[in-house]
Amino acid sequence: MQMVRGCVDKPVSLAIVILAAGASSRMRGRDKLFEPIGSVPILQRLVKLAQGLGRTYVTLPNPEHPRNELIENTDATPVFIPNAHEGMSASIKQACNEIAQTDAKGMMIVTGDLPELTQHHFQCIAAHWSENPTTYVQAKDYLGKPGHPVIIPKTGWTEVQTLQGDHGLRHILPNKNVSYIEFNDHGPTLDLDTPEAWKEWRKNR
Repeated sequence: MQMVRGCVDKPVSLAIVILAAGASSRMRGRDKLFEPIGSVPILQRLVKLAQGLGRTYVTLPNPEHPRNELIENTDATPVFIPNAHEGMSASIKQACNEIAQTDAKGMMIVTGDLPELTQHHFQCIAAHWSENPTTYVQAKDYLGKPGHPVIIPKTGWTEVQTLQGDHGLRHILPNKNVSYIEFNDHGPTLDLDTPEAWKEWRKNR
């Protein structure tokens, strides 16, 4: 495992997928992907952090969903997931189908509800992967807990199509020789799913 302190940004043939098709059901009427980090909604912030590393895709429930406005003035490509109710795997598989039509050699996956991810996390994971584009790469937090971003090399995209439900990549990664990059923070794993969690996080910033 590599502990990251500083990273060099390298150009890579990479596609970035931000998962934003979920129902946000635990927010009781609020949409967590509109929650501001500073003055910028979290989804829009993640899109901006990802751009420059490769073509960015954002999974969304449908063309009429309000989240579309968050990526209107960006270079991100929307990927609509009509079966988003089937879980995170539906988004990953559909995005992978889109990316397979391009020249990308790797697919970076990030959930849209991680408020403490920074450009540093994105760049370090991408730079590490670019040294060997056949490698699986995953971020860990300061406690060693795996999180996001995750990069799946092109050699693993066929297996992505076997994913089911809301388990994401957990059925694939344990069987792979993953290169873990450990960060000195909890950016890769801190997700906020309820109004109370957002309130507590803001109070402690």
